[in-house]
Amino acid sequence: MTTPGNSTKIPLAPYGINASGRNFFVFRVRSCGPAAIALTDSEPTHLSEFVFGSNNNARCQFNANGFTRFSIPCTNACNVSDENWISWNDNDLDLIQDWKMGRGNIPLVGLIGSNPYNYFYPKFFSIYSDTFTAEWEFGNYNCYLLLNYFIFNRLFLLRII
Repeated sequence: MTTPGNSTKIPLAPYGINASGRNFFVFRVRSCGPAAIALTDSEPTHLSEFVFGSNNNARCQFNANGFTRFSIPCTNACNVSDENWISWNDNDLDLIQDWKMGRGNIPLVGLIGSNPYNYFYPKFFSIYSDTFTAEWEFGNYNCYLLLNYFIFNRLFLLRII
């Protein structure tokens, strides 16, 4: 799937990809500039965005309800389809979700940045890119990774205890 590079948001629901019932998402993107995934709830009153390659392809950031919650140095490789992940979960049950983004295909490994943020249950994904087109891939590996993510979380919790 290609985003045109003019900030037009393309909803993923018509392609059968929704945020409901998930707490992470893995994808590939190739772009020479900013490429983002936006998450919204059922009434689009909440908006969270994970942006890879913002600020002239120099930073990755997480935006929530119009505010930048973190911005960390990172770039998109123009000729490489980078695998990335995003997650939102309340692992410690404190009613504040940890919103995270990273590189690779295993959530919580290859962490770029994270930010605690008030609870909101995203229902929908949209993608967009600024300045440059972006090529996006959404494979079937998300179902396979759910098992890996569950096993990783259980092992991680056992190490803490």
